[in-house]
Amino acid sequence: MSRPTIRGNLAVQDAGFLPAGIVVGAATYQILRPSGCQLGWGATKSSKLLEYRTYGQGVTAAWNDSITALETEARDRHAHGVAGVTAAEEWLTTSASTFQVRLIGNSLAVAGVRPLKRPFLSTLSMEQTLKLLLRGWVPSGIGVGVAAAHVHGFAASGFWQGNATTNAEMPMPTEGMQYVRRHIETRLRRSPTLRHAEGVIAAATHLSYESEACALGGTGMRLIGQMTGTGVVRFGAPSVPIDVAVTLAKGDDDPGE
Repeated sequence: MSRPTIRGNLAVQDAGFLPAGIVVGAATYQILRPSGCQLGWGATKSSKLLEYRTYGQGVTAAWNDSITALETEARDRHAHGVAGVTAAEEWLTTSASTFQVRLIGNSLAVAGVRPLKRPFLSTLSMEQTLKLLLRGWVPSGIGVGVAAAHVHGFAASGFWQGNATTNAEMPMPTEGMQYVRRHIETRLRRSPTLRHAEGVIAAATHLSYESEACALGGTGMRLIGQMTGTGVVRFGAPSVPIDVAVTLAKGDDDPGE
């Protein structure tokens, strides 16, 4: 479980925030996990690729519910926001189809200010969130985009692609990965938990693949992707001057920082 650091607490108090305690949001779902190409079970078929829609919708629902629960607990504490949100997700050992998402963050409040209808949520640390505010941006929430797809056995086979004895690109596995990559970004940006965000920052992307059985014969490929990020909204001009050229030059002079 994450805890606010001494440095983080001092930075928060210096900026006018008061620590309001650790808040947690969690959700547990039963989800139909992809178990090989069955041309069914919520899969949407194309000639060489199918998407596991039911799986993606289930994981997304678990995330959205945990985000809502985190926001509710922050509101119950009369907090104005939650910074440093970290996530843990796992398939519980008690059931191969039981999926759980847990979000933990440090809630913040401003003395003398009435509670917000929707406390902001940020995956950025306390210090990074304060820097964001100084730049004229405010976090608006956390979102997620999920997609899973199957490349059929014949499309993932060098033999059937006619290049078993040469070095050559495998078009469909490449296209499948790009398909998943496009969809997780699009779904993140359209996430209902982000609502009216003008952009998404601190996005974390995870892409994986593994072999699996194919109903059309041979060994296919399962591709799973997930992207999470923090939505932001512009509320004013930066409080601190920004000089991109100086920042880039400093980074180039001392790449170890």
